[in-house]
Amino acid sequence: MISVGSGLAGVASALAAADSGMETILLEKSDLLGGSTAHSYGILWVPNNHLEKGQGIEDSADLSRRYMLWLGGERQSLEHVDAYLRYAPEALEYFERVGDIPFYPIGLSDHFYPVADGTLEFGRNIQVKPFDASQLGEWQPRLRHSRYLERITWDEMKQWGGRANERNWDHVLLAEREANDIRTFGAGLVGHFLRAAIQRGVNIWNSTSVDELVVEDGRVTGISCSHEGQQLNIRAKRGVILGTGLYGANERLVGQLVPVLDDLERALEAAAEHEEAKLEEGVRLVQRALADALGREGLAEIPTDGKFDPHTQEALLSQSSDAEEGTVIQVLQKGYTLGDRVLRPARVVISSGADG
Repeated sequence: MISVGSGLAGVASALAAADSGMETILLEKSDLLGGSTAHSYGILWVPNNHLEKGQGIEDSADLSRRYMLWLGGERQSLEHVDAYLRYAPEALEYFERVGDIPFYPIGLSDHFYPVADGTLEFGRNIQVKPFDASQLGEWQPRLRHSRYLERITWDEMKQWGGRANERNWDHVLLAEREANDIRTFGAGLVGHFLRAAIQRGVNIWNSTSVDELVVEDGRVTGISCSHEGQQLNIRAKRGVILGTGLYGANERLVGQLVPVLDDLERALEAAAEHEEAKLEEGVRLVQRALADALGREGLAEIPTDGKFDPHTQEALLSQSSDAEEGTVIQVLQKGYTLGDRVLRPARVVISSGADG
């Protein structure tokens, strides 16, 4: 079986396939593993689960169904609602057993509790205990780091004053976790699943782009992919799981619009020098709207503070300065990422250290 994508959907599918005795391969187009899951809170909403029952919490499929219908204004597919209510609790218990995944309920109520029908204060929101990334062995450096939080648990954050009260967090504990590469939230969740998949013998190919499905007689029989500079066809007797997510974006279109953003920024600089306030204001509005539009498509500016990063930056010049050797001291052209990919590297000048 072939599973495409190394976020939770892809890894969980690969783990289940391997547990059932299939030879399984997990393909990921990025160099890093974890997909969008690694950037998420990694909190699973699973109603009527066995962990609730173990703590004496009363829940039922009927109560959960009423809440789900309330959330969707009773416009959902009832077939999908009922399937989720049936299989989500089973899946949670299955992966806990098969993958030794340490799930536990966190102190987070359902949204709209207690206003909405069928809500519970506790028990349905599930997280995993912190994950020691060294358990991934050679794959540890490839586990994607979250752009947001990955060293603190939800309950700790709540206990220490919340997301906006970071100064009161236990920074000694968080520093220890960072030093030991202990992950939480989405990175911790997908880390636990990757560890279990590796232990079950799942083969992982990263930096592998799946170009198309191979279809024979109306049936998907494999994939065509690019791997280590080769174009390969891989057959799958038991099917292909597309566990990919990310966020849809037209890379060609975004690439064409980036130079427009550059032009507008240059116009703003010129207008500011000549104090042409109205022109500056108008162009600024256009620039902001364009930047927001590109941001919604997944475009993000590459950070250039601190040390030079050869993976996302291109050094065009090295100059002596008081800054530490290898530090970025000037940005000649901004760089951008689109989802997981570097669309254009940031072109920078780096310090060669002080003369003498």
